[in-house]
Amino acid sequence: MWKGKPAAERMVFVRGSGGVRQNIKTDAKGKIKLKRMSKGILTLRGSVEFPISGKDGGEDYVAIRHNITEVMVFGSK
Repeated sequence: MWKGKPAAERMVFVRGSGGVRQNIKTDAKGKIKLKRMSKGILTLRGSVEFPISGKDGGEDYVAIRHNITEVMVFGSK
C-alpha cells in the first residue's frame, strides 16, 4: 500500500533463513504470496519511485524513492 492505494507491479525482495532468496512482483492489488515458514526469519524490502526532479542541498535529483523493510520472525517464543 502507498497512500491508501495498492502498490501494484512493484518488486519485493524476499530474503530469509535457509537461503531463501526471491524477487516477486506485486499483483494489481499490490499483493504477493509467500510460503509460510515454520521457523526462521524473512526480510521483505520494496519501494515506490516517482520521476520527480528537483534540488536538495544544492544537488540535483531526478526521482523520489520511498523504501520499506519488513522483518518477520516465525517459530520464536
